[in-house]
Amino acid sequence: MKSLRSTLILLVVVAALGGYIWFNERGPIAESGATVLLRSDPNTVERVAMQWHGASVELRKNGSRWMAEQPKKAISVPADADAVKTLLNDLQLLQTASVLPDEAAKRKNFGLEKPGSSLGIGGAKIEFGASPSFDSTKVYARITNDGKTQIALLPSSLGTAVAKSFNDWRDKAALRVTLDEAQKITIKAPAISATFEKTKSGEDGKSSEWKITSPVAAEADSSTIEGLIGQLPITKATRFLDDKPQSLAKWQLDKPQAQVEFSTPDGPRSLSLGKSLAAGHAAKNSLSAAVFEVPNSLFGLLNRPLRDWRAKTVVKLDVDNVAEVEIAARGGKKRFAKTDEKWREAGAKVGTTAKEQEAADAAHRAVMDILLVLQALSATGFVDKPAAPANYGFDKPLLDLVIDGTTHLQIGTSGGKFYARTGSGANFAGSVFVLPKSAFDALKSPLDTLFGVKK
Repeated sequence: MKSLRSTLILLVVVAALGGYIWFNERGPIAESGATVLLRSDPNTVERVAMQWHGASVELRKNGSRWMAEQPKKAISVPADADAVKTLLNDLQLLQTASVLPDEAAKRKNFGLEKPGSSLGIGGAKIEFGASPSFDSTKVYARITNDGKTQIALLPSSLGTAVAKSFNDWRDKAALRVTLDEAQKITIKAPAISATFEKTKSGEDGKSSEWKITSPVAAEADSSTIEGLIGQLPITKATRFLDDKPQSLAKWQLDKPQAQVEFSTPDGPRSLSLGKSLAAGHAAKNSLSAAVFEVPNSLFGLLNRPLRDWRAKTVVKLDVDNVAEVEIAARGGKKRFAKTDEKWREAGAKVGTTAKEQEAADAAHRAVMDILLVLQALSATGFVDKPAAPANYGFDKPLLDLVIDGTTHLQIGTSGGKFYARTGSGANFAGSVFVLPKSAFDALKSPLDTLFGVKK
């Protein structure tokens, strides 16, 4: 019995696998008894030609991308990949329960005497006529394929797709780019001129972080960078201004107001924003010659000062993984190590009395509080070309902390402002962080516990 059950399960799995392979390698399966009018493989189709009341649109594959073309006007622009995919999927299998022979009288009855629209794919041609009075979801069509011409009912959605205008087929995205493709970004706008580069992180080397490489070397706010990359494809052109511009200067795109360029494995990809218009900016990307309008919000997205693109985290700190910390403040210095998930002062023995135990636990909580405050420490500004350390109070720091013998953090104050700097060992490099006063206020209580109340 058990063997029979295993055999049945195996047969079901094999059947499912066979169906999967058939559908994905041979396309959808025709219904029993249906007449197959057309089969096509979306992966091998190179061209689809459509006509609607004299207007013609061609979809043509160019490498890995689809282009929408108007042959008579010699216009070629990137096509809407989703729209093309939907059409090709619909054309994988055209079938019908019954067909009629192609006869002149029948053509007239079905609106096929002078078809208003047609579609050509491979060696096949489909001409679309009228919808039957009994089913508005269907349309009569004359299909010529494999040397046969037949009349049948097809889904009206296919006829509707053919009747789309040229602008309906074109890609309206401001710029197509993905997180995986973007390796380097350069942004130039009135408020910013900066370069960002992606670095791999994590044990598997698959996680990504972004760094600012110009005009300063600093950590970038990866979420801000990723937000920009995610926004560009979903920001749509509100209208197309000129498909064959004779002069970019007319649109102030010879010297754009804002520009973003991506380095990708396929080469550079860019978007330029030029002349201010009533509801946006003239724009052009590197994927097409066309000039189009984008909303003002896109200019605002690019035209942000460098501080908005920077990581505000002062020190990267995973409190759970810290094993040792040296804290200097108020003229004293103490070193703590984690033992059995408790922070204990190095070299000190924990007494057995309730008072001694309470003091040890209070010290543990104080060290934890300090680390948690520092882990959440966020800068409000940056000094990228710092003056002498004394200008920020680092000659007499309010807090001097070394984590695991490597990460060094100092907090100082000068002129009523609070500052921080980080380094490795005794070496401090890079920017000085400007802190809110509240950041040091949060450290007052744990420092009181460890070093006594400051008089």
